[in-house]
Amino acid sequence: MKKFFFAAIAAGIALTACVTNEEEVSVGTDAKISFEAPLVQNATRVTGEIGTFYDKNESFVVNAKFYQSTFTSWAAGENYITNETVSYNLGLNAWVPALDYYWPKDGLLTFMAYSPADHTTWKPQITGTPETLKADAVTISNGNRDMLYSELRKNRNTADTPGKNEYNGVDILFHHALSSIKFKVCLVADLGANTTITLKAIQLQHVHQNGNFSWDLNVDNAPEWTNTNTNKEYVITPVTGANQVLTTTPADVANAQPCIMMPQTLAHGGTDGNVIALITYTITNKDAAGNVLSEIEQNRTVDLSTLDYGTDQGVEWLPGKRYIYTVNAGLNRITFAPVVEDWKDQEVDYESTGGGK
Repeated sequence: MKKFFFAAIAAGIALTACVTNEEEVSVGTDAKISFEAPLVQNATRVTGEIGTFYDKNESFVVNAKFYQSTFTSWAAGENYITNETVSYNLGLNAWVPALDYYWPKDGLLTFMAYSPADHTTWKPQITGTPETLKADAVTISNGNRDMLYSELRKNRNTADTPGKNEYNGVDILFHHALSSIKFKVCLVADLGANTTITLKAIQLQHVHQNGNFSWDLNVDNAPEWTNTNTNKEYVITPVTGANQVLTTTPADVANAQPCIMMPQTLAHGGTDGNVIALITYTITNKDAAGNVLSEIEQNRTVDLSTLDYGTDQGVEWLPGKRYIYTVNAGLNRITFAPVVEDWKDQEVDYESTGGGK
């Protein structure tokens, strides 16, 4: 599972009225709570995913609880920051809450966060006994937003950990809640100069877009998505304007739309149907001068539940995993095998009907 970090820095405000520069910090001053850019560990950016550096145009939500001593449970703490949106501030080069919050002089803070801040249904909160991070009735409408949830960062009383991520701050670990789906395409073998296969579109069909998220706050356990339902189709490549000629070298689908899906089993069965990839492509034949002789469109469906996902998981998309499907396209060359039947003798009798002998 890919993991994300973010850290918080203290931007001090002097207690004396004569100091107005927020960058000027003196011993004993109040310290604002602000947040450093989330980072991703061991990950390569894919369009739509939160990459190595958190997008400065993105915002996340922070919650914090106050404890006189150490953390015992989320419910036992006093609310200190509640569902506060944190956005990038160019002047501070940090993510800053819409309202100012300061580190308490005594006691400790425990933080929880999620991203993005503006998702209409992704708003996980810690509830219940045992305590669980939950988000019910989540909907993945477009499949182009990365959704993250954090571990608890417990018992913090200052923006410490100097030097981590080039700032001083509180580090909070993020995880992916969804699965990332990616396609590569290639030819099985070279078709020669006169024939080309051009990818037009890839569509995912029968994908569940609604479900309930839950995580038991145990860092060794992955979250669960339950009650996934309601089919939706997602286009990986635009049907128009996508004209990627395939070669024998596997390549990412050009102009691919982000595809970040709800984790789910792929063999839905029943009326929902299994998750299917519909691949649309054209076969073009040209003469020696490059003139198009013929061009036809073809469609191929692949049932993703029939593929081999390895022994370490079931036939499903799991949270925090990126699934890379390689489409190996090939054609059977048209050849001719003429058959000539044996001659069959036909005897014809001729009898003259006139004249003499």
